[in-house]
Amino acid sequence: FLGEAYWDTTIGIDWLGEILGKPPSTALLKARLVEAALTVPGVASAACYLSALTDRGVTGQIQVVANETGQVSAASFAVINPQGG
Repeated sequence: FLGEAYWDTTIGIDWLGEILGKPPSTALLKARLVEAALTVPGVASAACYLSALTDRGVTGQIQVVANETGQVSAASFAVINPQGG
């Protein structure tokens, strides 16, 4: 979430202001998730795969490639809006 990191409140994804409770496009979701992944030191590239997008949540996976080794790592995620769409 944007502002969640107490050492730098400018990083994160603006879920509350830009995504949750609104009908965001899949392109916007993927772009924001990839942008956030690319801010991690040592990440050369990132790709986002959405597995489910409903009016109350989104699930998927972010895959990143390491700068130095080229190793691919993946992290699954699920975000649910408790207030609905």
